[in-house]
Amino acid sequence: MTDIRGLGYVRIQTRDVARWRELVVDGLGMAVGTGPESDGLYLRIDERRSRLIVLPGDTDRALAVGWEVRDEFALRRVREAVEKAGISVEVLSEEESTYRDAEQVIAFDDPGGTRTEVFFGPVLDHSPLVTPFGGTFHTGPEGLGHVVLPSAMFAESYEFYTEVLGFLPRGATRLGGLSAPPPVRRVRFLGVNRRHHSLALCPAPPLGAPGLVHLMLEVDTLDAVGRHSTGSASWVSRFRRRSAGIPTTRWSRSMSGHRAAGTSNSVPKECSWTRPSTRQRKSPQTAIGDTTGRRPNPWRHSLRRRTDGVAGRERTP
Repeated sequence: MTDIRGLGYVRIQTRDVARWRELVVDGLGMAVGTGPESDGLYLRIDERRSRLIVLPGDTDRALAVGWEVRDEFALRRVREAVEKAGISVEVLSEEESTYRDAEQVIAFDDPGGTRTEVFFGPVLDHSPLVTPFGGTFHTGPEGLGHVVLPSAMFAESYEFYTEVLGFLPRGATRLGGLSAPPPVRRVRFLGVNRRHHSLALCPAPPLGAPGLVHLMLEVDTLDAVGRHSTGSASWVSRFRRRSAGIPTTRWSRSMSGHRAAGTSNSVPKECSWTRPSTRQRKSPQTAIGDTTGRRPNPWRHSLRRRTDGVAGRERTP
C-alpha cells in the first residue's frame, strides 16, 4: 500500500519561457497562476496555485517531479522507506517548502537521476479559475495527470518505485515489436490511484540532465480535447481512442522536446489495470507517442465538424 496519492506538480527549466507559454496557455489552454519567481511561468488548472512551473535557465531539463501524500505521518513513512533503501533524503526548510507551495517537502534523486519531491499541505488558490478555452481539467483524487520518465537505470528505477514507494504495476508496452532483438525492453506503467497510471518508466541511454518524455493532462470531454487542439501548439499525432477504457489522447510537442497530451475523461475498470505485456508497436518511437510505424487501429478516431456545428467523431482507417 503506497502513501503516494498522486502527481502533484512538475517543475521545468527552459531556455525559452515565451515559447512554453505559447504551448501551455495558447495551445493547451492552461491558466496563468502566480509564484515566487517574477520571470517564471506558473500554470493553474484547478484550485492549486500552480501545477506546472516553467522557470528560465541555461538548459532544458526537468527540475523536479512532485508527489503528494496525505499528511505529515505519510511523509515520514515515505522518508523512512527511502532512507532504508540507501537513498539520501533532504528535508527542506520551511522557506524552501513555502517556495514550493507546500507545508512540508522532502527531496531525493531516484535511481534514474530525476529529482523527486514528496509533499503534503498544498497551497490553494480560491480565486475563480478562468482558462483560455473555458475548459475543465480533471485532477481531484487522481492528481495532476501522469509523467513518463526516461531512466538509464531502468531495473533499479522500477524496483525503487514499486518496492520502496509502493507504486502498483499496471502493464507495459514492449518496445520494438516481436522482431526486436534481445534484450526485450518495455515501458512500464505504474499507478497510485484510480488513474490507470500516474508514472511510466522508459528505458533510455544515459542523459546529461534529467529528462521528461511527456506529461499528460486530462480534460472532461472529447470535445474539450478538440477545442484545446485548435491553438498554436505543434501537434504530433491525431486523436487516438484506446481500448479497455484508456482515454482518448492527442499529443503536442514542447520546445524542449517534451510532450504534453490532452486526454478525455475516462476511469478504467479494475480489469484493465493489469494489461498484457504483449501490446506491440512497430517502433520504439511509437511507444512514447510518435505516429510513425503504428499499426492500423480500429479504435482510432479523428474529430470532424458536423453541418450543425456540433463536433462529432468519425472512424479513420
